[in-house]
Amino acid sequence: MTMKRYDGDITSGALQRADQQGKNSWLPQPESANAATYCPPGAKFDDDKPRIGLVLSDFPRALEAIAKVGAFGARKYTDHNWLAVADGPARYTDAMWRHWLAAQRGEESDKQSGLPHVAHMAWNALAVLELTLRAWEVQV
Repeated sequence: MTMKRYDGDITSGALQRADQQGKNSWLPQPESANAATYCPPGAKFDDDKPRIGLVLSDFPRALEAIAKVGAFGARKYTDHNWLAVADGPARYTDAMWRHWLAAQRGEESDKQSGLPHVAHMAWNALAVLELTLRAWEVQV
């Protein structure tokens, strides 16, 4: 297998044109077109993998609000203290519902932190999810 270098534009369209012309940038070129060993240029077999970028790019405000809740909790207790809370999933579920009830009563922000109740709800939901997933890993 030989390596060819493409010295032109690296935009998607340019790479497609280069592929059509056989000038792929830094892509291995097959010496023979053996389908069992040759992977077409630009192939990436990640269809079944989580698209984490969608969460990060689609929810920047929400993630920042959740991070603020986490920072508030770390200042109030200590970093990562939430992991050591006894019966964590049940207690964080209760906390999530308390914030939900406060939001339903029309309270926008938590009195103690000044942060939105919905951000506290989301943080607590993530804590329950994380603890649950960790417990499932231990069971396997």
